[in-house]
Amino acid sequence: MAVRSADDLQASIKQQLENNDDIEDISRALSTLFDVKISPVFCSSLFLPIFQHAVENEQLVESVDTYVLIFTGLYKYLLKTEQVCARHSFVKCVGLIADLVKAVEFENNDCSKYPFAIDELELETLLFVLSIAIRTCNEMIVINIEAGETNHNVYILWEHLPCLLNCCITHFDIMGPMITIVTTIIHNLIQIGFIESYPMQVESLLSCLLHLLQNHNNDTAVATAISSIIQNHPDIKLRNPSEIATFTNAIAIYVHPDNLDHARAVLNVSCLLLRNYYKTPWLDDILTIDFADQLGILKKKTGLLLQYCQDLDNSQVEHMDIDSPVNHKDLDFSSILDCSVVYKELTRKTSSIVDTLVAEETIHQDRLMLIDKLKELAIQTGNMDMISLCKNQMKDIVRFVVLALEFDPEMFIEIAAMFEYEPAQFILKYLEYALPYSIFNTNDNNALLHISSLIDVPFKAIFEEYAHYIILALLLEPDATKRNQSLARLQVVSGKPQIYKHLATVKATKITTTLALNLGKPELKKQSLLALNEMKNIVCSTPMSLPQYLSQYFVSILTNISRLISEWRLKGVTSREPYAIKGLNESMIAMGAGVSEYALHLVKVFETVSEIEDYQSEALGLWQTFIGVLDDGAFSFNFQNIMNGILKLLPLSTTQVRSMVAILIQSVLEREIELNSPSFSDMPDLPDYKELHTVRQMLKDRLSKNTDLQSEITTIIRKLDSPDDIQILSELKKLDNILRGNPAIKSGLLVSKLLYLVQKYASNKEISRLVGVCFGKIGAIDPSLLDVKTIEDEVFVMRNFADDNENRAFICRLITDHIFPAYGAIRDENVRLYFHLSVQSLLQCAGFSDTGKMANKTSATYLAWSNLPASAREFLTPFLNSSFTRSRHDESSGYPIFTVAQSFPEWVLKWYSCLVQETSAKAKDIFEACLPIVISGATDVTMSLLPYLVLYCIFSGSGDATSNIIKEMLLVLDTNAELRNDSIRGHMNQQCLQVTVAITEYCRKWLNNIKLGDRGNESQARRVAVFLARIPDDVMAIAAFYSKAYPQSLMHFETYCKRNPEPLSPEILNYLRQIYTRLEDRIDLIALLKENAGVLKYDKDLVLFESQEGWKDAEVVYDIRISDNPDDIALYTECMDSLKKWGNYGKIAEINMPAWAAQINSRRIDSAWRVNNYHVLDKAVAMSTERTPEALVGCVLSKMRNKKNLEAASIIETSRDMLVEQLSSIASKSYRKSYPIVFNLQLVQELETAQAAWDSDNPTDSIKKLEGFWNHNYENIASNYQYKHDLLELRKAAFFDIRPKSDAQAMESKLWLQLAKSSRKAGNLGYSLKALLKAEKISNMTYMNERAKWYWVSGYKEEAMNLLLSKPGKDVTNADAILASKFYTQDPSMGDHVEIKVYFRKAFGNCENYVSYIINATAKKGSTTSTLFNIVRGSYKALSLGSKYYYSNMSRLINGWFELAVIYDKAPDKVSTESNPPVVYFNQANIIMGKITQFVRPYQFCLFLTRLIAHLSCKNEEMAQCLMKIIHTVFVAYPSSTVWLLLGVEKSKNILQRKRMTKILDMAQTSPQLSLIIRQTRELVDALKLLADYRIETKSAMNLDMRQIRTLFKLSRLQDLRIYIPTEASLYPNLPEVNSKETANIQVFPKNLPYIKKIQPVFMVMRSLQKPKRITIEGSDGKQYKFLVKSEDELQKDARTMEFNYAINSFLKRDTKLRDHELYIRTYAVIPLGEKWGLIQWIDCITPLKTIIDNIWVSEGRHSVGAMSARFKDMGNGLPSETARAFKNVILPQCPAVFHQWFLRCFPEPNQWLASRTRYTKTLAVMSIVGYMVGLGDRHAENILFDETNGDCVHVDLNMLFDLGLGLTIPEVVPFRLTKNLIDAMGVLGYNGLFTTTCEQTMDVLLRNKDALMSVFQTLGTCWSLEENVRLESEGGSSTRIDSIQSRNEIAKRNNEIRQKKTFDEKFELQPGRDADRRVKELIEKASNPDNLAKMFAGKD
Repeated sequence: MAVRSADDLQASIKQQLENNDDIEDISRALSTLFDVKISPVFCSSLFLPIFQHAVENEQLVESVDTYVLIFTGLYKYLLKTEQVCARHSFVKCVGLIADLVKAVEFENNDCSKYPFAIDELELETLLFVLSIAIRTCNEMIVINIEAGETNHNVYILWEHLPCLLNCCITHFDIMGPMITIVTTIIHNLIQIGFIESYPMQVESLLSCLLHLLQNHNNDTAVATAISSIIQNHPDIKLRNPSEIATFTNAIAIYVHPDNLDHARAVLNVSCLLLRNYYKTPWLDDILTIDFADQLGILKKKTGLLLQYCQDLDNSQVEHMDIDSPVNHKDLDFSSILDCSVVYKELTRKTSSIVDTLVAEETIHQDRLMLIDKLKELAIQTGNMDMISLCKNQMKDIVRFVVLALEFDPEMFIEIAAMFEYEPAQFILKYLEYALPYSIFNTNDNNALLHISSLIDVPFKAIFEEYAHYIILALLLEPDATKRNQSLARLQVVSGKPQIYKHLATVKATKITTTLALNLGKPELKKQSLLALNEMKNIVCSTPMSLPQYLSQYFVSILTNISRLISEWRLKGVTSREPYAIKGLNESMIAMGAGVSEYALHLVKVFETVSEIEDYQSEALGLWQTFIGVLDDGAFSFNFQNIMNGILKLLPLSTTQVRSMVAILIQSVLEREIELNSPSFSDMPDLPDYKELHTVRQMLKDRLSKNTDLQSEITTIIRKLDSPDDIQILSELKKLDNILRGNPAIKSGLLVSKLLYLVQKYASNKEISRLVGVCFGKIGAIDPSLLDVKTIEDEVFVMRNFADDNENRAFICRLITDHIFPAYGAIRDENVRLYFHLSVQSLLQCAGFSDTGKMANKTSATYLAWSNLPASAREFLTPFLNSSFTRSRHDESSGYPIFTVAQSFPEWVLKWYSCLVQETSAKAKDIFEACLPIVISGATDVTMSLLPYLVLYCIFSGSGDATSNIIKEMLLVLDTNAELRNDSIRGHMNQQCLQVTVAITEYCRKWLNNIKLGDRGNESQARRVAVFLARIPDDVMAIAAFYSKAYPQSLMHFETYCKRNPEPLSPEILNYLRQIYTRLEDRIDLIALLKENAGVLKYDKDLVLFESQEGWKDAEVVYDIRISDNPDDIALYTECMDSLKKWGNYGKIAEINMPAWAAQINSRRIDSAWRVNNYHVLDKAVAMSTERTPEALVGCVLSKMRNKKNLEAASIIETSRDMLVEQLSSIASKSYRKSYPIVFNLQLVQELETAQAAWDSDNPTDSIKKLEGFWNHNYENIASNYQYKHDLLELRKAAFFDIRPKSDAQAMESKLWLQLAKSSRKAGNLGYSLKALLKAEKISNMTYMNERAKWYWVSGYKEEAMNLLLSKPGKDVTNADAILASKFYTQDPSMGDHVEIKVYFRKAFGNCENYVSYIINATAKKGSTTSTLFNIVRGSYKALSLGSKYYYSNMSRLINGWFELAVIYDKAPDKVSTESNPPVVYFNQANIIMGKITQFVRPYQFCLFLTRLIAHLSCKNEEMAQCLMKIIHTVFVAYPSSTVWLLLGVEKSKNILQRKRMTKILDMAQTSPQLSLIIRQTRELVDALKLLADYRIETKSAMNLDMRQIRTLFKLSRLQDLRIYIPTEASLYPNLPEVNSKETANIQVFPKNLPYIKKIQPVFMVMRSLQKPKRITIEGSDGKQYKFLVKSEDELQKDARTMEFNYAINSFLKRDTKLRDHELYIRTYAVIPLGEKWGLIQWIDCITPLKTIIDNIWVSEGRHSVGAMSARFKDMGNGLPSETARAFKNVILPQCPAVFHQWFLRCFPEPNQWLASRTRYTKTLAVMSIVGYMVGLGDRHAENILFDETNGDCVHVDLNMLFDLGLGLTIPEVVPFRLTKNLIDAMGVLGYNGLFTTTCEQTMDVLLRNKDALMSVFQTLGTCWSLEENVRLESEGGSSTRIDSIQSRNEIAKRNNEIRQKKTFDEKFELQPGRDADRRVKELIEKASNPDNLAKMFAGKD
């Protein structure tokens, strides 16, 4: 018979249901579905059709069981396959129950969702269907319980139970049978602890049950349910006790001794009422009834409660009248009555019960009754733990059990079960009593034999295994006679005369530890002290003091204390015994000053104790003892830890304890003052408690804190490097305090540290949370404004754990970077013990022992130990001598593991254990040492270990081991390679994927590391490469995609496509589309859609509509696509994102998708608050939702609005914790990648700030104080519309929308205005207008400028200009003028307005437009000199205002002045008269320039200083004097930076230039400081010149030592110079946009720039033609800086080109359209020190393109680049067409594009890969266009380099300009370099995406800043001309010098002008827009054309 497919079976089932076939047949058919793994969605869809079948079934009564069986089977299957569907089915059943109940009650009902009309069903059918649904729900709950799963939707059923019971009451005659089912459900919910999580409905449920019992008093199930609820949850606070009392009063009359269940229910309810202060009048009668003994304890409890409450009057209690004459001042009527007194009284019965239980004469049956009585007693004392109840009688119970083992084993089993133990477990638990008793107190060995058999330990071995119990019993026996008898008995039983000493020695650790803790028991203290001394004498072979002896076991003592603390936390208050704390106190006293070695561990214990409820006093006592025994040195060393620890006690303590803490703090401070007289600058801020007032005042008097904010931040950043978590925590708290008052902090280094800490301390919730708080307060600063460097600390094991030193380094880093941080976060003391075991073993693996034994202080072991941080050594020292032992962990699980593991920790443990089995030798020792930590569940540490372990197995394991690893990883990848809706294992799958990714990343990094560093083991490299190749890239890509790791997904997709070069499949195209969408990479998305329009038609339309703000059209397309794919959540997500950008939040709220209800609801919450629809918000918050940051924001706002501030605060904390967890789990430490999370942390902080403001005494003032912070924060946030819009909307909602009206309306109006501006700029004009009108309404004023802008962008240009010009002239502001000039620039026809001239007169701030206006106005009159003068004057005024248009204004100033000089020189008459304008205007310009330094800041000339210096050769003395004054002023202001530029021309061959520079330097030498700088620089430059001229013949790079070369010896001796190292940071200032008083002393150069400490003596001679030398300068900051000393090279041109690049970078950064795109040219410092020599800043980690390609080709076994070039050269002797054909057909196939591999090797981490590739593409594109525009040549593959740290493209040798490359031997016929390899690295889109767009954007910026760039380049051109003149002058003979120079100068100038005209006039004649874009495409086609490349290949690539 053929096997039917799943689709056939589905169709068959559907048909059977439609045909109403027999339900039994359907049931059989359904059972076959599960075997073929049918779709869970289909199974879930069957529920309602099957109910419909039941409705229509005429034999429904007989078929009820069958229906329930079918539903149960379906649910079981769904639970195994897809939990979401299972939950959805449960919700359907519950919803049906609710609707059926409504139908029974004749309530209105919306039943349109069902395929049958509920309202039309007959009552009998209704009830039977209801019965099926109820029974089905109950079975579902049972299935969940059996499977150990939690059904989070049970609360829905729970909410409907009261209604269901009410229905049963109303229709008892027909619904009576359902009561049993309902009560069963209640029992099941109690069993799973559900009521504890959802207590709200308990009272309603009790009322219903009591009402039901009142009507049907014989219903045992109901009575039992009532008792079960109250007994399991006795602390229910009743809101309406009178209703409960009324029902109970009615029921009480039926209480009878024969109905115990009824009586028990009444007594339980009575106790509950009494605890709610409600007297029960029926109790007096009931308590007189003589019930059976089973109710004796409950009756006693009721009587005690009644007696306890007898002074309460009913009316007073009912109305909570605490002001009544009766004194109830000790009662808290808002909470339930404390029963501790009653419980204490009841527990007194325990002793008598136990005594009777263990008495010999008690018979077996009576003992069983006594056991039941003890169980009842435990229930009635608040469900007290049985062990706690019987703790004082346990010794007697155990002794009885020992005897019962032989004579009554059944009783032994019953007693063990009473304590919830198996028999063997019970004996093991209490072996400390059982074993000594069986040896010392019995006459034979029978009892001991029984124990031995029970615990499965051989009789002889039991003495060794549990010796400590035996020896302790002997040591603590105070009666000498009994002790001797017991000792003799032990010798007899064991058969060993010397067994006492032997056993004491073997178990010395456990015995000593127990005795030390027993010191805390008053009754055992004396005997324990004697016993310790006896143990010391037994164990120690040499005399030793007791403190020395205890020191050997102190770690064990602390470990046992920790274990006890964990037990306290688990078992609750009643199980605590403070003797252990007292024992620790006594042990510290006995140890004395020796405890200082264990300070760090003690502090952890003290902190843990302080966190236990009501144990703060004990913690304080520990601190007091610890401080008291420390000597002065140890006290001072631990002062910070002591203060931090004590301060943690304060918020946890009562007032009384706080007073004692304050006294201790004061004494600690006084002792520190006496010892060290500190300033307390590092003291944490003391909290503002009144008890600390005296201490705070004392500190205030002494405190000498540095008030410099930057210094404080710098100090904190430095101390955040500490490995000590306590120190980290302290510094973060200081930072938090600073940020409260100074949120405007921008520090890239601080952000780097915080990102590093949040990942390093992921398991330390306190540190992580504080990092989150600090991020929130700092705010989401735009990444482009910060220099955030990634802190890399990864260790690579390159010798496969075969090298001791490498192993030791690995262990040290593992401990300091992973184990130590994780240890600090541990709160479970048992987990801490696992860490102790691992640390001890790891120290042994590292070879560390007692520091006294590491005798050789120069050994590698000792050096490694001494290099550990002090706090780490303090942590580790106790483990050098510890002697922990552990049982071997045998994990027998085999592969596959992932499919059977039920949780992530289980998977990690089992996989780790399997992998460890493959290890050997030292690797085995290390990884087995870590096993306890792995077992403890410390997944952070385990995840850090797994990559190393896997790599070891790849190298050293068997082939099967590697195959198993790959199979396991592929299982993880395959499981993640599909879309899942919160599946059962969803979170686990994600975590497993993270591990898998981390393993592959580490392998790639290792591979890259060995490739670069150690090629000694090529076989290992090959094994890793093969391993990685066996993991399919497409599988990894899809898994990463569904895990939302989009950069990783893109990386693997592109790698897959490179290896499979066929056309992209529709599936991959769709993935790429979604990836680009989620990465917000619209550029590549558009390119992808253009290239694949046929496959992605709809997507192209969507992108087109959205890019043009056609949101309505986009919505239509989404509707069509969703109708075609109604179950595609990705479409819904994209649609909602689009709607959000449009602002159509109402549409989002309407979207409904039941299968993804939680995800949709999270969007609904986010939308509701934005449109002020708080009704929808509150409703959505109450529903199940996906916990996204956006949804949690809405939840907080809902709670705040409804005054539920505590709930709001709780959600804020939850949200922050969730975000911090995300921040710590992202693979990359990149700030840019983390930015969305940091932004959400800021939103969380904004919510917290809003609530704090409104909780303050004066909310309005509090809000107004935030204005400065708001402005700073808004200005510095990423200039992305969505970020700015979300921030503003949140502030609007949190501060105003949900609040009552305030007086801060100006700020509310400003918020709306900012919303209007941001929306207008984003193109959302509808929302912009709405926000603008709202802002004007609130402020009652018109925002004319914003209205004008809105009119303008909306196309109403005339209205915009008319509105703007409607202001009277006197009211026109600079802002008005700038806006008018911008309008004029965009549409010159607007300049016809007469009024606009008023505006332009005020437009000096926008000098660029102003100058254009004057030039146009004056050109008609022919007044060139006046125009130039106006340019000089206008530019000078603009510069005096600031540097916003710096390059434009400074270039115009200098060029205008110099042009005036040229005209002046040509004037025949030099007399200044009105008829001689050239002279008049030039003289006036000189007057301005003579005093310009009074108004224009010196730093504004720094970037043009070289150009000013170049003009010192001018012949006009007045101009020269002005230039000298400016240069001198700049030099005096910044001597250490500018001296390099001045000394570079001191020896110029131009006489005028040389003399004037000498004069400037002479003028400066009046200052001793400047004189020293000049002298030192001259010495350095002279020495560097000797190095530049030093010649040596070498064909390869080589290192030389200056000290061995006489002419260079002086250079190596120069040191401690007061000259800045000439880096970019020291040469080029960062200019403020606006000049003001505040910026007068602004730091335009970074603080603490490094001076030259010395020149390293060893230098490298490079192998290039001119043999440049690479030197290393050591800075005063300790860092090393490298420079290239070049000779015979015109570095002036390189320097000027680099300055031009700086100008372009300024324009790119300033451009508002491109600010987010981060376009720039990679620059470096070029310092000409003479005509043909100088320095170039060396950039580490950059590699030429040729070298990169060459290395990859050779590594793949191909020919080198040089060989291929030579081969092609031989082919190129024919015609050009033949050459091109040979290039295409022969060369290209043998020269594959491999550049993309370089990115994979250098950047194996996906986020870094994507970021680096993006930077590569952008920097290559920018420099390509800039190079084309300036005609940059000589662009061969060794002059284009790439940065291995970030992917930047770096161009060097920039001195071939103006298209001179066309004149090379092999002409450069391409506009820029764009070879196949360069395109290869751009990704699957090639140059069609980001590269082309960046080229277009760069071209657009250059063209839009044409005038400014022309000015800058004109200035540079003049400099080149002048420098050329100098060169010509130096070549001319002295006799003909003047004529020759003049002639040559004219020729040089004319040639230069021709070049400039060709370069600029032709290339800049393009207009921005389509013409420019078309030109870019032409350039790219020309640059990538194989025919062109063929012409250049032999010489270049």
